[in-house]
Amino acid sequence: MLKPYVLVGFMLIGITGFTTLLVIDSLTSLGTDLETDVAKQSTLQLEANSRFELLGIAILVQSWLSGLFLGKITSGSYSAGFRYSIILIIISIGAIIIIQSKIFSVASIFG
Repeated sequence: MLKPYVLVGFMLIGITGFTTLLVIDSLTSLGTDLETDVAKQSTLQLEANSRFELLGIAILVQSWLSGLFLGKITSGSYSAGFRYSIILIIISIGAIIIIQSKIFSVASIFG
């Protein structure tokens, strides 16, 4: 009965991963671009990169755990969730790569 809700898990991870990283990257890019002091700008960029890395790791962990729970929902055992975990991690890594390579950035819209 709960198998249709697997799609909800995939949508949740895709939207959460993409929007969280996009907002963090965009806000830190806007803040860094507005800074005029070069030393402070490089410090802000290093802090932004460390935040992005930390949140990326957190989203990957969330993807792994969500996959395990989706496996529990669909088949009754956590071990069945490894396939879902791998798929969700691939989706999250895709979101990290898209945001980190600036393919899509809100900061580019504002200048």
